[in-house]
Amino acid sequence: MKLPIKDRWSNIPFKSKLLIGMFLAAAFPIILLSMFSYYVTIGEMREQMDFMALAKAREVQGQVEKVLENIKYSYMETFVSRPITAIMTRDMNYSDYSMQVEAIHQLKGPSYLEGNISGFTFVNFDTDWVLSNRGMYRFSEADNQEEIMELVKKDKTQTAYLVNNIRQNEDKSLERTTINTEGIFMAFELPVPSDTPKCLVIVNISEKSLRDLAENHDGYGVTVLDAEGKLVFSTNKQMDGIRTNQLTSDVNGFTYMISYENRVLWQAGKKIANLSIVLIMVMLLGAGITYLVSLNIPSHITISK
Repeated sequence: MKLPIKDRWSNIPFKSKLLIGMFLAAAFPIILLSMFSYYVTIGEMREQMDFMALAKAREVQGQVEKVLENIKYSYMETFVSRPITAIMTRDMNYSDYSMQVEAIHQLKGPSYLEGNISGFTFVNFDTDWVLSNRGMYRFSEADNQEEIMELVKKDKTQTAYLVNNIRQNEDKSLERTTINTEGIFMAFELPVPSDTPKCLVIVNISEKSLRDLAENHDGYGVTVLDAEGKLVFSTNKQMDGIRTNQLTSDVNGFTYMISYENRVLWQAGKKIANLSIVLIMVMLLGAGITYLVSLNIPSHITISK
């Protein structure tokens, strides 16, 4: 028959009780201090990581907006050039090779934006011509005329605007006579200003070039959403237990979300937990040695007269 805990405690020698009490009296403050230090460290690390995440979000935001701004203003300058003015006002023929070459050279954009631009399309509604990096053909032959006309008819406050048509898990090749409206692109209605545009220019922006701007932030995943909440790009890998910080741009309404795994925080706290375990183990070892030494101490002292 097992004795009650109270009786079993009564049977423990006094010296053992004393050692147990001393050990608990020393270990209890260490455990409390370790728990306090753990949560304080986690809190400070979280604040630091959040601050760094927002700094990285602002950095990515600045880089993305700089690219988009460079594309916009470089093309606005291009539209007043002689080759573009010519294809805006004159009819084109397949035999107008020199005019096409000059216009294509301008529509490709400046060399410093070469990696950011994946294609272009110039549509002249008056002359019924389409000139793109994939060829030249009549607008009346285009496979997606209705989509282009709907794009022009949309209510908008600017004649230059960004369109996000990124479709996930969709990889299809386009026909030569299909105007490329895939992915993210900047559209310009010409001439500027005009209530009824005569021309439309579509500049396809490389999604990879935007994503590369955020690839050098080790330990952080970057996700960018447009003003409508649609994905622009993401560098997030498969992450477990993530913490996300975000900011929204006042320029174009893009939301920049920066994520990191909580395990980064737990690893910092793990060092404190390991140190506490080591201290408790040392105390246990010391208590064990003290107990062994106490076995040789007489349980009572006889005083001779």
